[in-house]
Amino acid sequence: MKRAKLNNDKITALYCRLSKDDGTNNESMSISTQKTMLKDYAKRNGFLNCQFYVDDGYSGTNYDRPAFRQLIEDIQDGEVSTLITKDLSRLGRNYLETGTYIEVFFPNHNVRYIAINDGVDSIDNAQMDITPFRNIINEMYAKDTSRKIKSALHARRMQGKYMATTAPFGYQKDEKDHNHLVIDEVTAPVVELIFSIAEEGVGLHTICNRLRKAKVIKPSFYKKEMLAKVEQKRKRNNVLDKTFYCCTKYRKFGKEGCSSHTIEARTVHEVVLADIQKHAGQALTDRKAMVTEIAERLNLQMSADREQQKKELRQCKQRVSEIENLYAKLYEDLTRELLTEKRFQMLSARYDSEQEELTAKIKELEKSAIADKEQLSSIEHFAEQISGYAGITELNFKIINQLIEKILVSEPVEVDGQKIQRLTIHYKFIGALETLE
Repeated sequence: MKRAKLNNDKITALYCRLSKDDGTNNESMSISTQKTMLKDYAKRNGFLNCQFYVDDGYSGTNYDRPAFRQLIEDIQDGEVSTLITKDLSRLGRNYLETGTYIEVFFPNHNVRYIAINDGVDSIDNAQMDITPFRNIINEMYAKDTSRKIKSALHARRMQGKYMATTAPFGYQKDEKDHNHLVIDEVTAPVVELIFSIAEEGVGLHTICNRLRKAKVIKPSFYKKEMLAKVEQKRKRNNVLDKTFYCCTKYRKFGKEGCSSHTIEARTVHEVVLADIQKHAGQALTDRKAMVTEIAERLNLQMSADREQQKKELRQCKQRVSEIENLYAKLYEDLTRELLTEKRFQMLSARYDSEQEELTAKIKELEKSAIADKEQLSSIEHFAEQISGYAGITELNFKIINQLIEKILVSEPVEVDGQKIQRLTIHYKFIGALETLE
């Protein structure tokens, strides 16, 4: 092979390419191996001003590759004198396009092309005669490899193998066989909830609204959580052990937003579990007493108070009716000249004022009665829901999602020489019942 002419002004392009078509386990095809081979060849043969162009993960049948496009632009700009590849297949596996570049494009731009392993050098006409046949073989290899891969994938699918890289929401890949799916106990309840809503015959919009109102966590949250767990190198006996929750307000706003305080996940788990067990037991043994107790904590009008409210509402409505009758009598007295215009206006203004006050009070009493009735219904619904979890020993996503809206954790305070951290559970339907320590 002829010695290269030294040219310090132009680039010696060293092009590397690797794709799945070439086999991921073939070390001789790796980018690092190609770089080493090209660099050594250029050094031995006196090629200077070397520059690498690398396309990693791009098929040889596709010429729309970032580094290859840049190489072509540099050739068109007259910046490249020589192009070297490991073999012809690195340049491409399409017979017509590869041939066009080697036999037309490169010569027209005065670019010398070398394929080391195939013994191809464009300044040696004898070697160039066999080049078209090598390109045909490379194209056939690419098509054959593609056909084999598709055939293998089809065969595995026909065997019931799961071939996607990630499992669908509600499932996870079997640790013993990544081509087999198993139910994900954490996310499966969400899928079951979606199907149960869909069985009611409602549309997607309604399902989304129901999930949003129930504050169901988005699938993207679990993806982030999974990635965070993968990044964590230390192993845990339990997912809650050695895990801490930190103040999100502090992380977002710094000291101006809140103090930097944390709490161990295991502590939150134990406190929440104990509180659910307590309320579930109460709902199971004496639901009426539990509903009354919660209603009193939430300052709802109960029994005698509600009766007093109803009595007051009846009296207000009765008085409004009486005022209407008084209006009619006033007008009659005015027309019969038993009442002066001035007296009529004065009494009318007094009745108008009283009627406005009564109307406003009636609205307030009715609104309060409706709110209390709805809140009481929510308490009864909560009691029914939580009673189903009496005797549980562990928490899972379904329980948390069905019962709890949010959990607030305060910063530690010192009481009698001991640091105490308070935790407030906000249950769905009823809100916070008490602050726990």
